[in-house]
Amino acid sequence: MKASRMKDMPPGEQQLWLLALSGPLVALNRKAGARYDVPSFWAADAGTEQGDLLSSAWGIEDREGLLETVSRMADRGHAVSIGANYWAWHQVLPSDRESARAEMPELNRLRDLFLDRTALLTGPGGIRAWDLGRMSYLLRNGLYLGYISEQECQYLHLQLGYRALYWYRSWDQYLCGYFSGRMLWMALEIESPDELKAFLFDEAPPWLSRIFNEVLTDPDNPATYLPWAMAPDQIERPNSLGEEGL
Repeated sequence: MKASRMKDMPPGEQQLWLLALSGPLVALNRKAGARYDVPSFWAADAGTEQGDLLSSAWGIEDREGLLETVSRMADRGHAVSIGANYWAWHQVLPSDRESARAEMPELNRLRDLFLDRTALLTGPGGIRAWDLGRMSYLLRNGLYLGYISEQECQYLHLQLGYRALYWYRSWDQYLCGYFSGRMLWMALEIESPDELKAFLFDEAPPWLSRIFNEVLTDPDNPATYLPWAMAPDQIERPNSLGEEGL
């Protein structure tokens, strides 16, 4: 999936491009009725219980909770709190990185080695895609539940898209950033150096490999056929969103 030259897209393709930001989460939920091309994420016959995932997994019970979470996490999410500073990696000499790593506790050293191995693949954007992809997922579920309108969902997705285009140069970079972020987040629960080393550097868990392969190869995923580089049409901010937030 190579980046193409900057070009305009028809409105329908622009929407598909924005929906592809949460493509990995579609792949994870395909059997439950998730769709790449449906703005509200779920197929019509998926069942209303799918929308309860916002409440059970995120504690989001209403429109205000959704908008606050998306606004906060888009720029100040796990990409910042996990401490994997991909931007700094691209500014520091390899010798300086090695010296700093030598002083780290074992668990931190292993996580830093993972950053070392993935930073060239993600670019300076690092694991920001982990946050952007999940915020796209939340917005689509919010649309499904009626917390936001289609116009609001489209506008807020565009704000995520601007961030993705700023930080990444290809779908490959973006997707690598997403999956690297997921692995680092899961690794926070691992306290054994041997287990952490196996998780980060040995063969990936089968379920994770399956999702990654589907995202890269599923012809229904817009990321497999739409170029990365795009010049999105401006969308006027809906008055219903007010002046605060994303």
